[in-house]
Amino acid sequence: MPTEITPEIVIFNATKHGLYFQRDDGVIIYAPVDEVISCASESDRIRKEGPVEYVNVRYKPTVFGEQQIARIRGEHPKAIIIGSNLAARAYPGYIFSPIPFKGERTDYNRILVNVHNRFNTHEGD
Repeated sequence: MPTEITPEIVIFNATKHGLYFQRDDGVIIYAPVDEVISCASESDRIRKEGPVEYVNVRYKPTVFGEQQIARIRGEHPKAIIIGSNLAARAYPGYIFSPIPFKGERTDYNRILVNVHNRFNTHEGD
């Protein structure tokens, strides 16, 4: 079930972990995982130097992921879908990634999101 951050902002957490959103009034709200969105990746080798391979990885949508997004948007039309940076790159304009507090992660299982009303779109990446 999506999490209400404010009456105007509802978050559907599609990351693999819970998120903590800090509102302008200082209140911190926990958004548990609602559902993880499926995406795929592919890579091209750019170069190889000795044992090290440098690649360009692209994240792509899947049919299942597109179905997930359509269902979520239908069931929760006011919710903003927040996902990983990878999922946001696979579905730009549909999934958005959070901006960690002061650019830092408190630890893997406790990510404090800097603002509750500003998200990375990855459009144009």
